[in-house]
Amino acid sequence: KYPDLKLKLNLSVSGSAGSPLSPLPSKAASPPSPPSLRSPSVAPASNPAPKLFPNSNSPFYGKVKISKITPATSSRPSLIVLTTKIQGDEKINITGWKFEARTDRYTIPKGVEQFARFDVSSMQRSDIILQAGDKVLISSALNPLANNVNFRPNQCFGYLSKDVRFPLPVARSCPNEKPSLREISFLSPACQDFILKKIGRCEIPDYSQNTKVISNFDCYVYLKNLEDRFTYEYCYAQHSGEKNFFAHEWHIYTDGEEFLRAGHDRVVLSDENGLFVHEALY
Repeated sequence: KYPDLKLKLNLSVSGSAGSPLSPLPSKAASPPSPPSLRSPSVAPASNPAPKLFPNSNSPFYGKVKISKITPATSSRPSLIVLTTKIQGDEKINITGWKFEARTDRYTIPKGVEQFARFDVSSMQRSDIILQAGDKVLISSALNPLANNVNFRPNQCFGYLSKDVRFPLPVARSCPNEKPSLREISFLSPACQDFILKKIGRCEIPDYSQNTKVISNFDCYVYLKNLEDRFTYEYCYAQHSGEKNFFAHEWHIYTDGEEFLRAGHDRVVLSDENGLFVHEALY
């Protein structure tokens, strides 16, 4: 009845004659959000691991280093050796410096350089000063000297090593105190022969059973007086002013205190201000 109206309705539904209606595009799904780099369920550590290294280098960095570490065993104390690279007349005070391992630490104490007599009970300790060519040996052994005196060995220590066992080796020889032939020319030939052939550098051998010596009054008196020259105190008084009298070493004993743990570890050396000097692994 109304043909034109029917045609218009078909066109409005189909879009155009002979073409089906295109479907509306579907809305694309949103991509998933990337995972958060910081999970709100994991809180930051409230107690971070302690920092082993000091914040900055010491002015002595490169001048003192740990050159050797030997941890203790059942038959041997521990040992740390410090070596130096000091130029000219520079001196470095290491008293108050610290070794720090993972579980313990040790502070370098004072010592005695002018070890003038065997009696150490009244000796005044002073800071340990390093010079060019010096090295430091730190042993956990018991100190062989009274009052745990740390020291710089010298040429007269051969007199001490006769009666004292030093865990860290010291010189066993002594300056030559043997009289010259001119000095003993007035003595009998037998006495001269005993002095020139039997007396060593550090001691006068026992002559109590030598009848040729003890039966000669002049020889006996001379040897008794000579004994005073074969002592540490006499040696120090006579030779301490000589060049190279003191060894280029300091010997420090922790007196049984072990601060190096068994196995392997890292040891850091810092100066008196806590600044980094050197570190080593063992």
